[in-house]
Amino acid sequence: VTRRAQPDDVAGIQTLLAPLAVRDLPADSRRMKLKPTPHHLAAGTTRARSEDEILRDVSNFTLLVRKKTVIGCAALTPYPESNMAEVAAFAIHPDYQGSGRGDRLLTSLEQAAREWHPGTRTLFLLTTRTADWFEQRGFIPTTL
Repeated sequence: VTRRAQPDDVAGIQTLLAPLAVRDLPADSRRMKLKPTPHHLAAGTTRARSEDEILRDVSNFTLLVRKKTVIGCAALTPYPESNMAEVAAFAIHPDYQGSGRGDRLLTSLEQAAREWHPGTRTLFLLTTRTADWFEQRGFIPTTL
């Protein structure tokens, strides 16, 4: 099931993200941007997030849930002044990688951007390890 996160999901999100966290993004981080026309994760793939931070931003998360367990998540943070939204904390549990769930989650985020944040024209993300996966799905490298 793909759905918007609720406060009760914070522990599941934190459990999924914790092994992938890094404290600071390296200087060579690349910003990726979705073209305006219509998986393997490892430690250091996403930044560390506290339980309080996840709770504060929980409504920005989209989840993939299987048998009441969070197996995928991603956050969408809007920047309405620039008609952009940031994709962050994108993760699929290792047992479910390579099964199309990342694609399903990305499609859900694109839909969420249209529904939750009308006017969003561009999605972007910062990545050091998963650039190829996003490029294969239409994101293009750009500089900060």
